[in-house]
Amino acid sequence: MVGRAVQGQIGYLMMEFTHHSSRFFAHEPFSFYITQYALIYGAALPVVGFLICYGARKAPALLVVAVAVLLPFQFVGHKEYRFLIAGLPLLVLLMGLGTSEVLTRVDPQADAAGSCWC
Repeated sequence: MVGRAVQGQIGYLMMEFTHHSSRFFAHEPFSFYITQYALIYGAALPVVGFLICYGARKAPALLVVAVAVLLPFQFVGHKEYRFLIAGLPLLVLLMGLGTSEVLTRVDPQADAAGSCWC
């Protein structure tokens, strides 16, 4: 089941590392993705990073899998956001876990089901 979810990404990486297919497309530097996210999120990027790291304390395996999915695409010259689609939901989940942990620290009376701040 997992193989089907990332089959497109695996196929692209196999083509890239065996046939160097990205040489026919535009090339971006190694720091392209982080630069783009810094431009998109601006000052919120450190908060996003903090929440991901804080959430990874609760579920470190999710961070390992997300990094394993996202990292190979840093080394490919041709970069597109669609290559990251399989790993980004894991980072969003980690952000949610981190936010939950922070809110629980802010409100110690919050139970496991969560309290409504509405």
